[in-house]
Amino acid sequence: IIQNVAQPPTRIAFMVYPSRTVELYFDPIARAATFLPAAVAVAKRPAKRLRWGPVEHLLAPDIVTDDLPPVERIAVEPDPEGTPCLAAFRNRIAIDVIHDGPCVPARFLRGVPEAELHEAYRRERDWGAELVASALASALHLGDYLRVTTARVLLDFGRFPGTTPPRADFLDRFAINHPFSQYLDHAQKRELLEDYYDPISAAMESMLESALLKIAVHTYDERNPTDTRRPAVSIVTRPHGHHRHFEMPVGLFDPLFPGQLAEYTADRILRARLALALEENAIYVADNYPYPLPEGSIEVRSQVWSFFRWVRQRFEVERPLPADAPPERREARALVWKMLLDTNLRSADSESLRSHLHMYRRTNTERARVFDIARHEYEQIAAFIHAD
Repeated sequence: IIQNVAQPPTRIAFMVYPSRTVELYFDPIARAATFLPAAVAVAKRPAKRLRWGPVEHLLAPDIVTDDLPPVERIAVEPDPEGTPCLAAFRNRIAIDVIHDGPCVPARFLRGVPEAELHEAYRRERDWGAELVASALASALHLGDYLRVTTARVLLDFGRFPGTTPPRADFLDRFAINHPFSQYLDHAQKRELLEDYYDPISAAMESMLESALLKIAVHTYDERNPTDTRRPAVSIVTRPHGHHRHFEMPVGLFDPLFPGQLAEYTADRILRARLALALEENAIYVADNYPYPLPEGSIEVRSQVWSFFRWVRQRFEVERPLPADAPPERREARALVWKMLLDTNLRSADSESLRSHLHMYRRTNTERARVFDIARHEYEQIAAFIHAD
């Protein structure tokens, strides 16, 4: 990608912040075509018409009820006919696939009607996405890719944690959807988020710490509900809020985050060059189609996380705590950074401080002093951002 789209490497526009993200949607049953010069393709009969290489490591098509690790890094052999990316960037590009997992542990299946489960599983899974991610990582000689093994029907990591209410719009969904939103009790939902959502989140954060470019691979249906044919590839980089209202939803992330930084998750020149490279190889491309990125997607969340992580590094260098700072002040500053970096909205402590700072809610007497010190620390960080 870097060799063929952004020559020379010093002109890569998405290197402004520590992490830039691009999400690609592939039509898994499109006509045979070459994806970039790397010889990765999507076709009706890939096993017969293309050389995909070994696929033993791919996840099973059927539901797996074993309790597999929720997230894995999968090593791939370099494709000798591929197009290796420059060695200097090989460890700075990350590929992930979050919606092609088959795992629904047996402990969550009690009481779930089998017919409802299998229909939702078939509809929700991004069939073939891991095949594309594996072939792309192999063609670029990246060494590995990251995959989520947990089935999307059980847990959608591309959304904020929570339970989706009935009749919610597709882009307004939460991580736990029908049928499990209906059949799991409160304890099971907490267990699902703690044992699966949180480890996936930790693995993603670890991957993003060193990534300049993150590519998420998804698949979608060949045709729209109106029977019109969808493009073979869609490059999705625009959040839903900016797409619909030209701004981030109010109150979703901390107001210190400049909303315009999340207008796109990657430089538009990069997206245009990717599209041009695909079109030159006879692959029909669209952008932000058939829908934009939900705010709960890792692509949007990571923009906010990367910004505050970058600010923290700068702030702690220029305004470190004095060696004799009291424990309460150290605790308060740690609470503020934890709140700002809590972009997956999993911390009750962060939510408590957030509501105290921005909605002026009361806190209990034991925490009042720490929260007052935290407000002072927050104001210092705010002044640092606004001054620079």
